[in-house]
Amino acid sequence: MLSWRNIPPVAAAVMLLAQPAFSRQSDSPSPLVAVTRWQYHPNRLGAEAHLQGGAMTAAAGNPAAMVINPASLASMPDRLSLFVEAGWASRTDFFRFLNINIASQFQPVQYAGVAWRPLPQLALGVSYHRPTNYDLDLGEIQLRSAFQPAGTNAVATTKLRRQEHALGVALATSVNGRFHFGGSVQWRRASMTDEIPQAWAEGSDSAWRLAVGALWHYRDWQFGLAAQSHYQATNVLTMRSPAQITERFLHEEPATFRLGLMTPPLFQRLRLSADAEFKDFKANLPIEKWQFYGGGTLSLSRQVEVGCGAFTFLKDYSAFVDGPESEIFLTGGARVQLGRFRLTASFLDGDLLNQNFAGQRGVNLALGYAMP
Repeated sequence: MLSWRNIPPVAAAVMLLAQPAFSRQSDSPSPLVAVTRWQYHPNRLGAEAHLQGGAMTAAAGNPAAMVINPASLASMPDRLSLFVEAGWASRTDFFRFLNINIASQFQPVQYAGVAWRPLPQLALGVSYHRPTNYDLDLGEIQLRSAFQPAGTNAVATTKLRRQEHALGVALATSVNGRFHFGGSVQWRRASMTDEIPQAWAEGSDSAWRLAVGALWHYRDWQFGLAAQSHYQATNVLTMRSPAQITERFLHEEPATFRLGLMTPPLFQRLRLSADAEFKDFKANLPIEKWQFYGGGTLSLSRQVEVGCGAFTFLKDYSAFVDGPESEIFLTGGARVQLGRFRLTASFLDGDLLNQNFAGQRGVNLALGYAMP
């Protein structure tokens, strides 16, 4: 039977150390399966979302919202729309008390999509994005032994990498111009590499995720409702060590529900939006089930908009250690319309209001093209 005693001591210590960052193991379906849940990636949808604090559930007519709410395609004003986003994310001191760092990353294609409206009441969309890419560096770990409890002169360095790709297809339809409905199917594939002292582990997983959404226009107000199915994939990690161990990791994300609204133009220039998100966690995780997003955009002219917002990452790590509390991310950016092209830039910052998390920032740039 596989147990942690079969794994080189340093590798086992590193894997156990990293687990609190992602999950708890109490609900593992068998002794051979470790359950991991990477529930959160603040930079996943980039420029358009962070222009208004990530509140995109009621963003009618914006193709960049198709991953959150596929019904947004139905009210697209253009016959054809394309967009591509690049992103840079930096997160250091992920958990100061665990000595984990996430290196800065640049994604030349972080999110991209094509939306086409062949009929006035029908729209199709194809999207690609990178949901949970990370590069963790646990830094140097001082090795100890029974004979040298204060530590030896040897140190171990460990790096964990996950690269994930998601390809989705969405379909949306409109009823009387006021009600819009949509659905999508998404295929995701991830590869993992763990550079663990005395071992090397690598593996991959893939699975499907479904989504449905609705939009309702009422007197220039917009209301959105969206739901994503439970996602689960098993990653078989083969550890290249003298023991040649194979470990199964169950990567899953809970069913997610979002409710959002967008106000009419206030003073003919300002629009506010807000989202409430519920994640149906089945396990006892340190992440809260409810998260909130909100922001607004201000039109300076017909070609220029600016926006700002904020979103939460509510959690409770008191069961693990007296560590960090919930985070609040601030976002902002601008959008410029140049003929048929649209350029959007935004940023997020998790440093200003958080004492126990440092170095978490993101910058995103999106280029869109629309054909009437």
